[in-house]
Amino acid sequence: MVRFLHCADLHLDRSFEGMPQLSKWQQSLLTVNQEVWQRIVDLAIEKQVDFVLLAGDTFHQNQPSLYIQNIFCQALQRLEKEGIEVVMCFGNHDYYTPQRYWFDFPENVHLFTEEAVSTLTLTTKSNERVAFSGFSYCQPWIEARKDIEFPYKAVDCDYHIGLYHGQQAGKYAPFQISELVSKGYDYWALGHIHVPTTLNEQPAIVYPGTPQGHTKKEVATGVMLVELTPQSCHFTPTHVASLSFGQVDYPMPVQSQRTQVLADLMAKFSAVSPGFYQLHWQHLSEQQLLEYSAATRLEILDYLNAQLQCDQKDVYVYEIVIDHEEQETSPTILPSMVSSQTFASEILAKQLTEELAKNGLIGFVSLEELIPEVMRQARENLGYGAEEKE
Repeated sequence: MVRFLHCADLHLDRSFEGMPQLSKWQQSLLTVNQEVWQRIVDLAIEKQVDFVLLAGDTFHQNQPSLYIQNIFCQALQRLEKEGIEVVMCFGNHDYYTPQRYWFDFPENVHLFTEEAVSTLTLTTKSNERVAFSGFSYCQPWIEARKDIEFPYKAVDCDYHIGLYHGQQAGKYAPFQISELVSKGYDYWALGHIHVPTTLNEQPAIVYPGTPQGHTKKEVATGVMLVELTPQSCHFTPTHVASLSFGQVDYPMPVQSQRTQVLADLMAKFSAVSPGFYQLHWQHLSEQQLLEYSAATRLEILDYLNAQLQCDQKDVYVYEIVIDHEEQETSPTILPSMVSSQTFASEILAKQLTEELAKNGLIGFVSLEELIPEVMRQARENLGYGAEEKE
């Protein structure tokens, strides 16, 4: 039996995206990727695996910084001390150019460095021979199919594993599942798709997903712990992310004091596990929606994140989503700060109501409902209503 970790799309130097409210913490968040890489190494040592597979896009850039390279290589040296081999290919993000690396890779690291498919062979501690076939990107894309270049299963090895960074269609080394199956391999270690996906069971053709999600769409993340025997293949998704994505619901009390709202929110976020969270604010009345405008909600976001970081919580609130109690009929009273004299024309009415909507002041009705009501009240206040009735 051989046991190994299948990892892909670590993107070790990638920032977290789509969360502009967390921009001031982006620099410190970069260390999260490094923590995840250390967790992968810890897991490999704990499970006493024979080898670790890195199936492309280990780095987010094709020229990773000296600092990132040093952290990566130090962890590889930890694996070397434990007698754990590493087989690595390069993807479309970290496409291979040898002059961009500051360090020699340790002797336990075996690289695919060319776009042409090649095969290497390793012998495990239990004296089992494993063949690995793969290729690397040397530019940001490969439009040609690479699956047809892979050799058939080696007859002089106990197991044969394919490393493939690509997808079934497009400009990233497209492939056909039937072609991969025809090679007779025991396992296909795929990379490029960030969501854990099993394309085929026998033989296993698997995307492990990204170990650490970097956007709110990358919810399911991890690596695969794989055990191969001549008769079977078992693979288990294993969570290694430092920060996950989640949602916290907060039903707004009917009678709410601002001090109590802040205390409630801090209590909720202090109790959750480390991660990025969307605050789902429920059951706001029309009056509460006016009170907690878009600008106020941004202040609350900044306050929560600052307090959580002061308390050394690895918890970040990246967005507030409002679920308010909708009013069945259009309002009959305009906000007091709006003068009827403003609405001499429908164009001005539309401009002002759009601005109010952007700032969360009239989010409880649609503009289509509000503009006619604005115009009606303005005409009445300006004396046009009586003439129209006659």
